[in-house]
Amino acid sequence: MSYTYVTNNVDNTVSMYSITSGTGILTPLTPAMVNTGITPESIITATVGTASYAYVTNSIDNTVSMYSITSGTGILTPLIPATVGTGNNPEFMAIATVGTASYVYVTNGNDNTVSMYSITSGTGTLTPL
Repeated sequence: MSYTYVTNNVDNTVSMYSITSGTGILTPLTPAMVNTGITPESIITATVGTASYAYVTNSIDNTVSMYSITSGTGILTPLIPATVGTGNNPEFMAIATVGTASYVYVTNGNDNTVSMYSITSGTGTLTPL
């Protein structure tokens, strides 16, 4: 099964969908949405080892929301802690894997900086570099 996620910046949620093989039709998961920070902008997913995670930039409260992706259902579950701080107005993200380590980079639109994090293996939490 394949899944996709869409940010909803007006109601501060992410919509979760399964993708029907062969047709591409989206079907809402149950539950259909999960809460984010204020004004979610972008979402990326990463697989670290055997676990999958999702990260969402929240542009008004200057955070990234962190989630585990439940294997077999695609449901996003907030990590503990649920967010990590960024610079001012986080917008877009990129993931890089160097050797066995994975990193997330977040552009901060209002202060022209890049927030840098390592993905903690086993938990998926972002640790500032």
